[in-house]
Amino acid sequence: MRQDLLLEYWKNPHGAMFLSLDAMVFVSTRHDGLLACHRIESLLEAAREHRVKGCSATADKGSTEHMKPTNYREGNRAKASFDDAYTASTPHRYLRQMAAVDYSMAKHMNPFLCAAVDASSDDARSSRVLDIGCSYGMSSALLKSEYGFGDLIEFYEDDASEQFTACVKETRAFLQERPMRQDVKVVGFDQSGPAVKFAETAHLLDGAIARNLEMPGATLSADERALVAGCDLLFSAGTIGYVSDRTVGALLDAFGVEGNGSLGPIAVMSILQLFDPSIVADTFGSHGFEFVHLPVQVAQRRFVDPAEHDDVLKRLDQRGVSNDPESDWMYADVCVAARPDHIAELVDITMNVAVSPQVLTQEWGSPLRPARGDSRVFVRRID
Repeated sequence: MRQDLLLEYWKNPHGAMFLSLDAMVFVSTRHDGLLACHRIESLLEAAREHRVKGCSATADKGSTEHMKPTNYREGNRAKASFDDAYTASTPHRYLRQMAAVDYSMAKHMNPFLCAAVDASSDDARSSRVLDIGCSYGMSSALLKSEYGFGDLIEFYEDDASEQFTACVKETRAFLQERPMRQDVKVVGFDQSGPAVKFAETAHLLDGAIARNLEMPGATLSADERALVAGCDLLFSAGTIGYVSDRTVGALLDAFGVEGNGSLGPIAVMSILQLFDPSIVADTFGSHGFEFVHLPVQVAQRRFVDPAEHDDVLKRLDQRGVSNDPESDWMYADVCVAARPDHIAELVDITMNVAVSPQVLTQEWGSPLRPARGDSRVFVRRID
């Protein structure tokens, strides 16, 4: 096993610099047939010594013209659409459709989100998360409660009414059955009005914004900007690609202005391999962030059918992305962003999650095939 990993620093939308970090040291053993890594010692110092001017992309806000959102159209054509899952007044339809394809993104990303929240909050201050693409607030529920994603699916399938008022009441009672984190608040952002209405009313979210910022001329209201300004952790579990840099840029204009997280404004995201991260990486750079594409992948869901499998692999080939043609899973890359003085700490926090004993880690090249219904968290490490 190699002793170094790759971090990717985006210089511009057309190219990137790759740095091999020999300082990253792993102690690894086998666990359940998978590679479980237990310790990481140092990182990013070597990268900082060799960084070329401009690769952190810290231009003045607004100095980079936004890429057109059509950059993501081909990727969206390749995969199945679940748009109708987000139009119901309660989460039942959404969760049924997600369960049918073993959707796992929220579960896999939760350890990364929890670790970032822990690092951003302390006894004197709480963290405030902006969840882009929050839908019915499932990621917030995983973050703040002791429930797993399977618990949520089971509750809404077996116990919760599909009538809005009754489901809201039952959801509130369900959340109160177990301890809830009090050191974090979550503001949800989504294009689906029904989804965010339910999530906020049921107390899955602490605040919500229902708006489509992909529409030309769309902007946040003053109240919405204030909600975004008070957040210090931007989170997205596979939503980038469904939304483009147009939405991300509009949110970053306000994000973190009044936040008080100990790491400053930070972002933790998973981006489907179908979509080029450089489009949003450049937007983060123009807002004063360093964007790091980590050597870590998580499974999103299974392919709907062979046609989607073939279309997605064809698109990945066009992008020059390595893939396992035998796998029936779609994958996403884990990315983070922070101000230059906090990016090393955020990368350290995130990679420590990826190599922790609680997370099952596979080397790149080994097919990642979680068993159907497996509740464990899987990540794939790129060597």
